Amino acid sequence: MLKDTYDVIVIGAGTGGAIAARFASKFGMDTLLVDRKQREQIGNKICGDALGSEIFDLIGIAHPRGKELDYKLKGVRLLSPDCSKEFFMVDQNQAGYLVNRVEFGQRLLKEAITEGAEFHDKIHVRETIQENGYVKGIKCIDNDGNARKINAKVTIDASGFYSQVRETIESTYIENSIAPEDTILCYREIVRLKDEPVDAPDHITIHLTQDLAPGGYIWYFPKGNNTVNIGTGGPRQKGMKMGKIIKERYRRNVFDRLIRGEVEVLSSGAGIVPVRRPLWSLVDNGIMLVGDSGCQVNPLHGGGIEASMRAGFMAAAVARKGVEANDCSIGKLWEYNHKYMVGQGSQFAALDILRIALQHFDDEDLNFGLKKEILSGEDILKIAYAGELELGMMDALSRIFKIGLLDSIRHAGLLINLAYVHKLMTDIKKLYELYPRAGKIDNFPTWKKRVNEIYLKIKSAF
Repeated sequence: MLKDTYDVIVIGAGTGGAIAARFASKFGMDTLLVDRKQREQIGNKICGDALGSEIFDLIGIAHPRGKELDYKLKGVRLLSPDCSKEFFMVDQNQAGYLVNRVEFGQRLLKEAITEGAEFHDKIHVRETIQENGYVKGIKCIDNDGNARKINAKVTIDASGFYSQVRETIESTYIENSIAPEDTILCYREIVRLKDEPVDAPDHITIHLTQDLAPGGYIWYFPKGNNTVNIGTGGPRQKGMKMGKIIKERYRRNVFDRLIRGEVEVLSSGAGIVPVRRPLWSLVDNGIMLVGDSGCQVNPLHGGGIEASMRAGFMAAAVARKGVEANDCSIGKLWEYNHKYMVGQGSQFAALDILRIALQHFDDEDLNFGLKKEILSGEDILKIAYAGELELGMMDALSRIFKIGLLDSIRHAGLLINLAYVHKLMTDIKKLYELYPRAGKIDNFPTWKKRVNEIYLKIKSAF
């Protein structure tokens, strides 16, 4: 039975929320975990289903196994727009898994409950309780249809992109809304191939093409010898309806390019994912944000499972300090901001700069850049996993000499733009590594202004 008061309330039992609740309970806090779905549907989400292996050792939980593990992966295959060039990229720290999202989600939920978290399904959270500038808990409709107020010292919002908590909270630090241009619309199907085996079965495939997936990509993720999670994602376009996007970008573009022969469609679905830097702040008095609600998603490919798990673990550890000190003010919770931003946040901010630039490169430039290896496999690996692009102006000039004068003149704009993008990626990564520490929150407006200046530069250039 729901009580009136807890130390911590976690909203949303997805990967980030389940991890936050598990560790909040493990750290000795009286923890409530709620979700609007029925218990059996926890984990059911439209996604590429891929994540690296490193996170499991980092936070100290078991790697996927049994029914929750669909496939083990060695790395990533990147396809050029015309499919004539492919890079196979392997990083031992990032070799990972394709998971069955429902089985994986149910396991994380079970482990949170076993650790001591109290879980209730079919709870609809409408907004937070806000008093004197503090979040003091939640206002919700329980599974019997009754309006409830439940108090907490810390509320962790892991309710996803359509977070009513984020949208309704009164805060000078946390953004309420996400701009449409900072999101992608995704559609995917899980299909069983009847006539042909899976391509590159040990690697997830990312296919870059502005013609077929403008501003986005096509993914082809193996889930076994004859089963694939395949889909496309790209920016939402004003006035374009979901049905039209599915028909034009998926049915025609994806299957014509990567699927051969007959298939059996096992499941399908669509969704919206934020692809941008994390929110300016993930905390305020009494509140912390985890996962899609805080825009903790890789801006380049939209993957967020690993990021949400990392954030959930961090949030629980910092919440523990606040609860034990009986001080859950923004100053006490700010440590979560700092830890996340100087690490993964800095990588995602750099990748966001690259995302904005890539949306303005055409397939001719991308084919040229990949075929001539202006960006090598090592370059791409560093971009994907560290948010780093090692391509200064002198390096770009040295690569020009390698590819020949005529091609260099023909694609001079690409080379110059890449060098400029490298500079801005480096600048923003260093700036995020200087994210204000707890006790230095007064420096936040100045820091934010400097970040906005970099965004103004990339948007002016492209």
